[in-house]
Amino acid sequence: ITGGRTDVDDARRRTGLHRSRRGIMTTTDPADGAAQEFLDWLQNHGADTSRLRWPVTDGNGRKAVATQDIGENDYALRVPEALMMSPSKALKSEIGEACDRHGLRGDVLLATFVVFELRKGSKSFWAPYLQMLPPPETCCDWSTDELERLHDPELQERAESRERWVRDLYDRYYTQTLIVRYPDLFPASFFTYERFRFAWFVVQSRAFGRKLRETALVPLADCLNHSHSVQCSYRLVDRCFELFPTRDGEYVQGLELLNSYGPCPNSKLLLDYGFSILDNPHDTVRLGLELRPPTDDALVDRRRALLRRGNCSPYPTFQLRRGEAPVDALAFLRVALAPADVLSTREALPEGDDVLGVLDDEEKVVAYLDGLLATVGDDCGPPRADDDAALAASPAPRVVFALRYRATRRAIVDSCRAALRNLSSSV
Repeated sequence: ITGGRTDVDDARRRTGLHRSRRGIMTTTDPADGAAQEFLDWLQNHGADTSRLRWPVTDGNGRKAVATQDIGENDYALRVPEALMMSPSKALKSEIGEACDRHGLRGDVLLATFVVFELRKGSKSFWAPYLQMLPPPETCCDWSTDELERLHDPELQERAESRERWVRDLYDRYYTQTLIVRYPDLFPASFFTYERFRFAWFVVQSRAFGRKLRETALVPLADCLNHSHSVQCSYRLVDRCFELFPTRDGEYVQGLELLNSYGPCPNSKLLLDYGFSILDNPHDTVRLGLELRPPTDDALVDRRRALLRRGNCSPYPTFQLRRGEAPVDALAFLRVALAPADVLSTREALPEGDDVLGVLDDEEKVVAYLDGLLATVGDDCGPPRADDDAALAASPAPRVVFALRYRATRRAIVDSCRAALRNLSSSV
């Protein structure tokens, strides 16, 4: 899992920051009281944390370090299910009946449970864990100017709409329901929008779920930093959560013990965790095309019919991937740009033949697509070299993440243009 340079190492070198689910971690004494109380709580309730050391600080924030070599399928961390926070535990708590009656499920229920336990303060069973939770990082907190620096109106709209969505959840379940009907359980003075929002984003950024019976917050496991390249997974064994290296993976003694949040594109990393990775291999760039309307193209009905034969929409959306020529977009444009005589040739092909793959005036089609890609690349931001130079100047964190985001997208488009040129030269 570790051994070579990771994307986290790259991030440190370029920005002086260490990114995690928990946002930007300030450098503190590893033995600070709150952290030690948290670790004692874990160990006193059956967690095995002996194979890692946390928190370790090196001037770039908190991280976990392996205290021994850990091979394939052997666990690096073990946390009893009893320490996890989940919707099912919320339903068994004092607020369970009210929440169930009014349809709270999944993330909303878990977030409500977090707020409920926060209200208990030191009396909460999870107090040592909850007091370790800082405000989650998300690009939803960015200003309009900061979002515009991303050069992606679609992501900006997603960030703004997510904020509206969280507000709507609060109004629907709290303002109009729980606070009104159960003021003793859900006093308005504590169950504020700010606390619900905090808990909601905690769940979005820290919860595990795909391989568990349900979404759950897993103390300490959610403190590990992310690398998309680590070979690890998690499982539930004997009612304990285990994080372990998968095939060809290992944790090396003395090196950082990392987790992978999955194959996340930078848009998801920004929305859920507030950071981005330069040259993220999971990033794509959207390319939307469509036929001209009938008022501008008398042949549009014939084009639609041919596209249907080729199983292609008249309004297709393509995902541009690093280093790949957009051959599906080429196929669409062969029909979208074809003159009447070429359409007739394609229409005459026997049923079942590839009506989109026949080459005719390919140079014109390639040039048109290259022009489209050039426009898309310009929309992603300045030339990559400019953003690389800006990153080298170590700007503020949010500027760093915006620059990484748009530089990665620009590089994807540029690589697709290069692949397109290589493809056309070989035809």
